[in-house]
Amino acid sequence: AIMPDPTGGEITGMAAVPGGLLVFTRVSTFLVTPWTSGAGFKYTTLSTRVGCVAPNSIATADDLTIWLGVDGFYGFDGTSITPLSEDVSRYTSGITRGWARGAVAVYRYETNEYCCWVPYDGSTENAYCFIYSKGEWRRRTDLRPRAACVTRDHRSYVLLAGTRGAENLHGVWVLDHHTYRNAIQAGLPQGYIETVWIEGPASKERSSRYRVSLWFRETSSQTV
Repeated sequence: AIMPDPTGGEITGMAAVPGGLLVFTRVSTFLVTPWTSGAGFKYTTLSTRVGCVAPNSIATADDLTIWLGVDGFYGFDGTSITPLSEDVSRYTSGITRGWARGAVAVYRYETNEYCCWVPYDGSTENAYCFIYSKGEWRRRTDLRPRAACVTRDHRSYVLLAGTRGAENLHGVWVLDHHTYRNAIQAGLPQGYIETVWIEGPASKERSSRYRVSLWFRETSSQTV
């Protein structure tokens, strides 16, 4: 048996990374790796200050593992731990700390985005989503998932189990997938675009990295 934390702190999360296993307590992080002889394992203390508060907030991309710590989001690149959310700390400070353990996250490979839904501003539901991509942050607030995953096939669907909107529709949702006419008529989610919010240091200035083109086909005389 291995006890990397000499104080006996509770394990709050684990994540497989290239060459080893990240093991977290609430305020510390360790890397467990095999001995070169192949017999047994050893551990290295990566931090005695940064830990993980939500086991399901951990998501791994090809070169970066991201998770939610006590005071914000952190990443491990295989060598060291780096704070990722210092520029948006005034927003991450609004996370409901007493319920943060229930946060859920996925890494969206088709868009290269880390998405983490957290309880926010005193709420006990994961109603607030922080999205991280290439050093920039944005948010979405349309769904309140209790669980999230990505399908392990060529589709890479993001599946969320939870509720949506003020009407509290319960179900399993496919994130950002095509919505057909019969689904719209049934009252299922419709798409919308939210302008830049916390992507740039000056949120009132244009800083979006994306150009969005909308194409409509005229099928009736009604308004779009």
